[in-house]
Amino acid sequence: MKNFIPIVNHSLKYNPSIDGLRGIAISLVLIFHIWPEYFSFGYVGVDIFFVLSGYLITQIIYTKLESNSFSLKEFYRNRIRRIFPALIVVLVTTLLIGYLFMFPSELEQLGKHIKSSAFFYENFRLIGEVGYWDESATLKPLLHFWSLAIEEQFYIFWPLVLILLYKIRLNIVLTLFVLFLILFTIPLILEIDKFYHTLSRAWELALGGLIFIISYKYKNIFEVLNKYKYLVYIAFFISIAISYNNTAFSTFKTFIVVFFSALLILSLSHDKSRTIFSNSVLVFIGLISFPLYLWHYVLISYTHIFGFEIDIIIGLSLIFLSILLSYLTYRYIEIYARAKSSYIFAFGLFIIVLIIGILGNYISKKDGLPNRNHIQINSN
Repeated sequence: MKNFIPIVNHSLKYNPSIDGLRGIAISLVLIFHIWPEYFSFGYVGVDIFFVLSGYLITQIIYTKLESNSFSLKEFYRNRIRRIFPALIVVLVTTLLIGYLFMFPSELEQLGKHIKSSAFFYENFRLIGEVGYWDESATLKPLLHFWSLAIEEQFYIFWPLVLILLYKIRLNIVLTLFVLFLILFTIPLILEIDKFYHTLSRAWELALGGLIFIISYKYKNIFEVLNKYKYLVYIAFFISIAISYNNTAFSTFKTFIVVFFSALLILSLSHDKSRTIFSNSVLVFIGLISFPLYLWHYVLISYTHIFGFEIDIIIGLSLIFLSILLSYLTYRYIEIYARAKSSYIFAFGLFIIVLIIGILGNYISKKDGLPNRNHIQINSN
């Protein structure tokens, strides 16, 4: 399998079960977006991703703080190498398809979303524009970038929080627990969008961070959880199932999924044995999960825009094409980019994304480029 899909060099000790959990999360999101009427619970895959992201990013930061080797410059360089290559390919492809086939009013809207996706504030653009479960949501190829925007916003302030807590030497477990409670309370008391707003979701990532610190500071907790790990597995899958038939965001059901996802990650954190999550198929899907997340909804949305009804054949074709494009992106773009340690290379990626965002803004300001000859011909 390593020859087919090489595993990149990680700054963390590799745990295949974590990639397997990623595989489950992206699979849930994929089948939900293709067949929402049958897999209405699948949207919780994003919540699992949030907890995983908080866990892994805290692991990267805190272990390097402990070894006195953490660098903010290096951290953001690595984030750019990790995220921007696949992001560039997907955004450029989305824009090119829109340029070729969309009418001016559609391309004008797409230009706005290209800009907000490239600049990582798509979640704020979507507030008041379209609900996640609205039928018209499928006509927005970059709707799914809302969660990526939240993660990138979180990555800006979270290292600073951890650095501060580390330097002032407060009890980090207690402090992060209090911070988690504060972040969890904010969307309950403030009049903000409960689904898209960063402050409505930051608690999920913060809980992932807290779980890593607990696993790092209290390694013996794994031994306790390991005795009951199958109960944890069952509770995790039940927490997913209770979101069946949801058509609106539920803080209670989200908390259940997030809590048991965190508990599952805690139980897997020091587990060196083979688990149901280290299955090779799940690990493969987990390894390509980031480009798969980016690609799948673009393909699904354009399928709707072009007027095709997603039946079983088209749905399976979308799954195949999404996985194929994601594998190629991972194998020939991500692995290459993540092997580059040059800051100049990372800066080049940053400039390309900046240009894409500016281009999206230009297209929206120019009313969707109404003078494209091929569109004029098609519309007559």
